[in-house]
Amino acid sequence: MNTNLSAKSAAPIHRLNRQRWLPKSALANGMGSILLLTLGAIQTLAQPPTVESAKPLGIVSLPNAFRIDQNLISGGLPDGEAGFVALKDMGVRTIICVDGAIPDVETANRFGLRYVHLPHGYDGIDPSRIMELAKAITELPGPVYVHCHHGKHRSPAAAAAACITAGRMTGTQGQAFLKTAGTSPDYRGLYSSVAASRPVSPIQLEQLNVQFTSIAPVPEMAAAMVELEHTFTALTSLASNQWKAPASHPDLDARHQALLLREHFTEMLRVDTSTPHTADFDRWLQRSIDRSVDLEKLLKQRAEAIPPAANPDTAQPAIAADKAPTQVGELDLQIDRLMNSIRSDCKACHRRFRDKN
Repeated sequence: MNTNLSAKSAAPIHRLNRQRWLPKSALANGMGSILLLTLGAIQTLAQPPTVESAKPLGIVSLPNAFRIDQNLISGGLPDGEAGFVALKDMGVRTIICVDGAIPDVETANRFGLRYVHLPHGYDGIDPSRIMELAKAITELPGPVYVHCHHGKHRSPAAAAAACITAGRMTGTQGQAFLKTAGTSPDYRGLYSSVAASRPVSPIQLEQLNVQFTSIAPVPEMAAAMVELEHTFTALTSLASNQWKAPASHPDLDARHQALLLREHFTEMLRVDTSTPHTADFDRWLQRSIDRSVDLEKLLKQRAEAIPPAANPDTAQPAIAADKAPTQVGELDLQIDRLMNSIRSDCKACHRRFRDKN
């Protein structure tokens, strides 16, 4: 019997086996090894990266930032140039903003970073927007940084839904990541969007026609909410620093921010929406306006209660220095209660009108 295989080199394996060119045991072992290797490769490709190991990056200028995998990070709004420097240092190439605020495209461009604006609300993420997000994290240059304002609710939900759709995360892992990132269960719409997400084929994402833009149009009410949120965040920062401007934002003034808060609430009553305001919604806003006016008054009284030596800019006569600490302390308690009331009203209003899905 001719054992030269050169003449039969093109013969398929099953023919070689039938003609006993290879022992059956050797063939079986070889095919078994190939099968195991193939199945192993398929299994490896099919298993998305786990997110249980996702840990906060601990970067001050990138609030609540978590690395989901080597190509995706979820977090909050980059804090000034320091935030963009941190992203650049990590090798990030694309930033996806899901907030309603207009992205700081100019600063991003100076650091060679591309901005893509794909905003969504707190009440959930439209399935078409999830597909766009999945395509973005798949096809745009990475690593990719997805952010909202605080980095706790909308960006984790956007990242999780996109990863599930792109096949980079399971549904269970998506829900786990929301909890890891601190996404509040009050945002039922966000949790529902992640729970409803399903993987799609790469071809579907490839064929999806999307024009990624750096600034997307935002509804007027959403834009007003963004401005209001920024102002209340500034007031919270001032409150934590005894109503003095923090070093990171020396331009902040307590009474001016309280004035802006009142104006934002007032402007929201005038916003032209596709559906008319309900009477209940208008009552919520009016109560917030009234409380903002009270906040302005209390902050003015607080400034006047501080002795001139400690507050040289006050135009009003200060009370006796020995009484000032008591007076300021009492005002601080009133201001704190008022801030908590405004915050609670906002949350209650959101649950009823914004987060109800």
